[in-house]
Amino acid sequence: MDVSARIDEGRSWQLAAYIAHIAQQQETSEEVTVFATGEVDSELKVRPVERVSLKLEALARQLDALGFNTEKAIILVPENERDAPSQIGGVPVRRVSTASEALALAGLAAPTSMKVPSGNIPERESGRRVPSWAILAGVVLVAAAFFWIGGDFARWSSLAEQGRILDLEQDMAAVEDTFLGGWRAATYRKWRNVTKPRIGRLDIDGSTLLAEDAAACADKTALEKRRMTQVYTGTAVVCSVEIRAVSDVRGRVVIGRLAYWPNGLGNEDRATRVMRGSHENSGRTWTLEFAQLPEAGAALRLVIISGAVDINGSQPWYQDLLSAHINSAAFAAARDRLQRLGFDTHALDWRRK
Repeated sequence: MDVSARIDEGRSWQLAAYIAHIAQQQETSEEVTVFATGEVDSELKVRPVERVSLKLEALARQLDALGFNTEKAIILVPENERDAPSQIGGVPVRRVSTASEALALAGLAAPTSMKVPSGNIPERESGRRVPSWAILAGVVLVAAAFFWIGGDFARWSSLAEQGRILDLEQDMAAVEDTFLGGWRAATYRKWRNVTKPRIGRLDIDGSTLLAEDAAACADKTALEKRRMTQVYTGTAVVCSVEIRAVSDVRGRVVIGRLAYWPNGLGNEDRATRVMRGSHENSGRTWTLEFAQLPEAGAALRLVIISGAVDINGSQPWYQDLLSAHINSAAFAAARDRLQRLGFDTHALDWRRK
């Protein structure tokens, strides 16, 4: 068992560690591999733990690579997991309420000091023993998949709930090159995308406010409001724009940036103006009054990001999202980066011809 990881972010490892400890104390003859997850309390009862279904899903993806006899293997989960499958990859899944039940199913004798109510231990084959190396082979995965994934999920979920998405991305990247780290991170990304608010419909309405000349922009009551199209071909002065994005899904947070490029999209080191917009129920509004009025070739890029939480802190993906062509590899990479973190991205362009 690898004991280098922290043990203060979950207790899923306790049942597996207990079985491994007993296996080392007893002589063994038959090869049996045991996978287990569960907390063990002071009375040696197996207590519930979190995210067992995800742990079993992770285990299922690893079974083929482990190279053990599925006919001499067993998976143990807490008694409360009534929705657990009966088998995974040909390995039976059994629910246990006490450590003694777990030992019996693993082919181990309970220590004489254990007080176990009669009738709670399933019968086992006479003389059936489990080599400690076989138990520990299963515990390696338990320590990594069942324990580490629980600790990782707790830490990553906390970062996500705080909106610290860049910190979340960097933390996952840090473990991807470690033992089983790649699939732990992949499993969490899949979980984020499965549990995120559904996309639903995102309504986006935009207006340009026009005047005959630049001086007339000062009188907002006299401005002509016209529905915004992708390309403006008129001759009037564009004084300002208003854009509103609203989601029809409750609990879906809409954020984003509006960037102004007076000399064309991406033709300068950075946009002249970048706006966060104002938050409103289920949506966001951007109102941009141009200090430098748009001439021919001027462009706007609106990027809308939606998900379960607002994003706090540094957001480097905006650099490409606000400047790169929508069909470019740079834009696709930034969009996919957010998608892996559980966010959907939409982009709209406007320019003056």
